[in-house]
Amino acid sequence: MTNPFISDTRAAIAQIREYLAHIEQRLDHLEQQAPAVPSYEDQVAEATSTTAIFKIIERRVGLDRRTLLGKAERLVRVYGLADRFPDWSTNIELARYFAELHPTTGKPRLIAAIEALG
Repeated sequence: MTNPFISDTRAAIAQIREYLAHIEQRLDHLEQQAPAVPSYEDQVAEATSTTAIFKIIERRVGLDRRTLLGKAERLVRVYGLADRFPDWSTNIELARYFAELHPTTGKPRLIAAIEALG
């Protein structure tokens, strides 16, 4: 003689398995449709302006672009980069350097340098 509770529980488990299999199929379908999101480094490499690069950094660190430009300006003044980069705010190579990820912290160099200054 089978306990009705056990048979009901087994039936409920079977229904849950069916439901989860259906959800898994839908996820697989959605995953195939989802466009690939380029990595942070790829986005920086593909950027064609300093504005675009600072917007990429903005999304990465959660600070607005004007704040990031202020931090960049501070670095330019502190390290005397204005002589090498008189047009530092529009220099794409400098912006890409600021956007590079620091090897030890994993943060953009701009943020790591500001944190190092204190």
